[in-house]
Order: sequence, then C-alpha cells, then structure tokens
Amino acid sequence: MKAVFDTNVLIAAFLTEGLCSGLLLRARKHAFNLVLCDDIIAEFQGILTKKFKL
Repeated sequence: MKAVFDTNVLIAAFLTEGLCSGLLLRARKHAFNLVLCDDIIAEFQGILTKKFKL
C-alpha cells in the first residue's frame, strides 16, 4: 500500500505525538510505502525554516 502525507501531516508528525506521528512511525516500519514529491518536501523545509526556525 502507498500513502502520501501532505505538509500539515508531516509537520504534526515531527512536532507532536499523536495520530500523525503514529502514521510516520508505521511508515518507517514499512507498514506502507510513504510517497513524497519534491514540492511537498520543499514546502515542509520552508515551513520548518521560516515558521519554526529549525
């Protein structure tokens, strides 16, 4: 099975514990294939840099 996470799910997965972080953990354990495109990754990096200063 494949899944696409949008930027909001990625932000929530990294910054909070809950459903989104649980889904990311399942992806890391190969419960499904996480598919990300360059645009989602770029938006994620931009938000972490600008909004959260990470």
